[in-house]
Amino acid sequence: MLFITAILLGVVSTALGFTVPVRTTQNGFKSRLMAPLQVLPESLSLFDDSTTDILISALQKKDPETAKGEFFFFLGAGSGAGGIGLSQVPRIYKELSEIRALEGEGPSEGGKVIDGGLASLLYPTIYEADLAKALKNVPSCEQISKQGTNTSYLASKGYIAREDFIGALKSKKCNPLAACALFDAISGGSSAIISPILIDEKLTGYRSATNPAAAVTGDLQACTTVKLSAYAGLAFLLSIVFGLIISNGIDAFL
Repeated sequence: MLFITAILLGVVSTALGFTVPVRTTQNGFKSRLMAPLQVLPESLSLFDDSTTDILISALQKKDPETAKGEFFFFLGAGSGAGGIGLSQVPRIYKELSEIRALEGEGPSEGGKVIDGGLASLLYPTIYEADLAKALKNVPSCEQISKQGTNTSYLASKGYIAREDFIGALKSKKCNPLAACALFDAISGGSSAIISPILIDEKLTGYRSATNPAAAVTGDLQACTTVKLSAYAGLAFLLSIVFGLIISNGIDAFL
């Protein structure tokens, strides 16, 4: 029982460690930190003392009859949510694998490596010259949409899908990893298909910045924070759901 409690509280601490305030990146670009944990007001924080007390109370040993009732309740109520959460794990793994697979693919200018900070946890080595070349050669959104292969409803309305953006830059002999990083910086990690208006606004800002590579890198770090916060939040919720089921199952049947 104490072991399960320690695991859950450890996950809470990990998730909290990934949650940082919204900040302004270098060259004045605001980080788009839209992780679920950050949109709550401070008074409704998931990690305050009262929430921890409730969590510990729910995991305290109970008499078998009470535990049986709570076990079946959490099993019924939590299995659906847990299943949905677990279904996200393969998607996350696939996304990270696709990013990693871009390392060494396509042409590269080499040279200076960008200081990715947190982004280095998710992205392989990205060269500043590759990022600059991708930024310079992004086709118009109209052209990307016309040449794209995504068949979703939003794509049919002119929105730009991640794979179409990367494909358009690959046709310009740009580095695929740099193209991927540029798209993620623009999207803020919020979606795999984004508005052409957002793309145009971001590209204009990057190109007019004193240090374009630093501007992109700042947003890429913010994007990474969004993703890490989402992963930590998912791990936290899954731990709560299955921890309550296991805890009450032990009290009820063992």
